[in-house]
Amino acid sequence: MFPTIRLLGLAATILAGAVPAAPPARAAAGAAAIGDGLERSFDCAGGVANVSGANNRIVLTGRCHILNVSGDGNRVEVELQAGQPINVMGSANQIVYRLVDGRTPPVVNLIGADNKVEADRTTANDAAAIDTIEVADDGEDRQVDCAGRGVAVRGDSNRLRLAGGCRTLVVSGDSNVIQAEMSPGSSILVSGDNVAITYSVKGEGPAPSVRVSGSGSAVTPAPPAPR
Repeated sequence: MFPTIRLLGLAATILAGAVPAAPPARAAAGAAAIGDGLERSFDCAGGVANVSGANNRIVLTGRCHILNVSGDGNRVEVELQAGQPINVMGSANQIVYRLVDGRTPPVVNLIGADNKVEADRTTANDAAAIDTIEVADDGEDRQVDCAGRGVAVRGDSNRLRLAGGCRTLVVSGDSNVIQAEMSPGSSILVSGDNVAITYSVKGEGPAPSVRVSGSGSAVTPAPPAPR
């Protein structure tokens, strides 16, 4: 399935004067990135994400409920709850979304020229649902069987061993130590601080794509097993 895209003209811009109307926000923490030239990561914590300004590079994790973008030349990567809206007003904005909690694509509302909204092809969210296992507690020491699913670590100071070929690993909590068995071609995204991840790849195939924005965090391949 593909996202429903609505193109709104100048008249809509004049009448609304803002990002197109969205469903009521949940009473949850959200994320706000306001400025120009920012390179930051934010945890939506299940709430609404607002990005405003120009030429920002923003990564949003934490199961965002709604994404509102206004301005020009922004690139936003967002972990979005399935079926929720993406509202964009401005020009030359690029939005890459990764669905969680289902496979229903977002409803996309666009005002302006040369805006682009697309699914993250590295996680194949447009083809199949990807269940996400959440680790929200602090100080845990345990093993998690991904069974081909994604894992989101929002808690702090955990020691985790992930097995079963994880499709995605998103870490927004701090001071976590993680050993992860990843699927070929999977992805690892770290916005938390002082996170140490070592990964191996289950079976044959490409190593995961890795993006680290947290201070003092590192993602490294595990040493080869002795023969």
